[in-house]
Amino acid sequence: MTSNPRSLTALTTLAWLALLASLVPALVLTSCGSAEPSAPPSAPPSSAPESPPSTTRTGSDPTAEDPALADDLSLFQLELALEDQAERPFRLDALAGHPVLLTFFYARCDTMCPLILSDVRALETALPEGDREALRVVVVTIDPDDDAARLREVAAERGLPLDRWSLVRGDEAEVRTLASTVGMAYRRTPDGFAHNAILTVLDGRGVVVAQSLGTGQPLEPLVSAIAEVTAPSPR
Repeated sequence: MTSNPRSLTALTTLAWLALLASLVPALVLTSCGSAEPSAPPSAPPSSAPESPPSTTRTGSDPTAEDPALADDLSLFQLELALEDQAERPFRLDALAGHPVLLTFFYARCDTMCPLILSDVRALETALPEGDREALRVVVVTIDPDDDAARLREVAAERGLPLDRWSLVRGDEAEVRTLASTVGMAYRRTPDGFAHNAILTVLDGRGVVVAQSLGTGQPLEPLVSAIAEVTAPSPR
C-alpha cells in the first residue's frame, strides 16, 4: 500500500506548520553513528551540536466545534505501509480514541536515540496512571535496515511495555512521508544518520496538539497536552 495522494493533500496545512516549527532544528542535525571504541565513555561526540531548544506548539483545539477542520489535519488520513515489531501491519488510525506520542529513532544509534527513549519513559512516569494507561507510544525507526527482530531486541533491552508501545518500521519513502509531515528531519551519514529529536502528541483523532524539540527538555507541556486530550469531554 502506498501513500494516498488525497490524504497528503488534506495534510498540506499540517505539513506547512510542521515545516515552520522545525525549520531551525532541521538545519542542525545531530550525527548519531556508533561511538568510536577508543573514545572515553564519558566524552561527548565532538561533532555533535547542542540539542535545539524545546518547542511546544499547539495544533487545532481538541474541543473545536468544526470536526471537518480536525479531520483535514489528522495524521490518521495517511495511508502508509508500515509494520510493527511483531511483523504485523501497522496503521496509525488503529489507535483512534487514544492520545498518541509519536517519535523517531534507529536501533544502532548510541548517542541521541537512547536519550529520546529515556525522555519518553520519563514522560510516562510523569503522567497520572489513567493518562499513562490511555497513552499509546509509537516509535518509528528511520533506518530501513532495522528489521522486526531488531526492534524486538530494542524493546527487550529497554523493557518497553509492548501492550502500549509499538516499534514501527517501513520502507524509506513511507517513513520519510510520516517524518516530514511532523517536522522530523534526518539524513544518512557514513556511520549512521544525522537527525533531530522530536516528540509529537496526537489527540484521539490523530491531530497534532503539541510537540517538543530536543532531548532532556521540560516535559510539563506534553504532560498537560496529554491530560487535556485524555479528559472526558464535557456533556
